Amino acid sequence: MKKDKNTKNDASKRGFFERLNTGLDIDCDMLLRGFRAELRGKKRAEIAGVKRIYIYTREKISFVTFEGIFSIVGKDLSCSSLKCGSATVEGDVLGMGFDDGGKNGNS
Repeated sequence: MKKDKNTKNDASKRGFFERLNTGLDIDCDMLLRGFRAELRGKKRAEIAGVKRIYIYTREKISFVTFEGIFSIVGKDLSCSSLKCGSATVEGDVLGMGFDDGGKNGNS
């Protein structure tokens, strides 16, 4: 079966990372060692650039990222997905941000 020339041309017009993201379902931010956190309403957060989980409780989930320790605080939190450097946290999200390691009296 021959490939349509238009399909081949359309694919070649897209950038390398876009083709990689689409074809292999790999997050481009992860490849570039980038970090991204998105809050989807008050019940879901999506994070890219995760190396591993650092703290996991129902009130706080912290991740080791390329940028440092990133935490999500709230109630009834759970990490519903962790794969290929991306994580999804669900629950009542009250806040999120990078930990300062207790330097300012916070942790």
